[in-house]
Amino acid sequence: MSSTSQTHPAASRVKPLVLALTVTPLLTELLHDLLDEVAQLRHFPAGSPDLDGLVRHTMPDALIIDSDQDAPELSAVADELSISLVQILLPSHEARVFRDGQWNPLPLPIESPMTIRNLLLGELFHASASGRDPLPAFPAYGDHGREQ
Repeated sequence: MSSTSQTHPAASRVKPLVLALTVTPLLTELLHDLLDEVAQLRHFPAGSPDLDGLVRHTMPDALIIDSDQDAPELSAVADELSISLVQILLPSHEARVFRDGQWNPLPLPIESPMTIRNLLLGELFHASASGRDPLPAFPAYGDHGREQ
């Protein structure tokens, strides 16, 4: 059988893109560890100029913020583009989710790093199930050195 007629199922998978716009380096490292196998995490400093332009051009599957500074600007663009926005508030051990034009009514308690992971995976699955067309992306897994 030729290699062109059979492809490895993993070769067609695409990792979702998550933008972390944070001020806390430790949170960014934690997010890398938690999402490494399931998503591409890209970090940019919170408060950077033109974050809404960054979001519009990269079209992530989810946004993560950890301060109130960018929340109004990013919630508007997240609503416009139907992107889930998760705000992780480490000092109060809470998280909020902005989806479908509104913040969830109550902050969610963060009990462990796994709580954050589960929340983010839930938002990524929600984005995938909503039928949002992803931008073209590279396969998450290459051919791992197999001969063609």
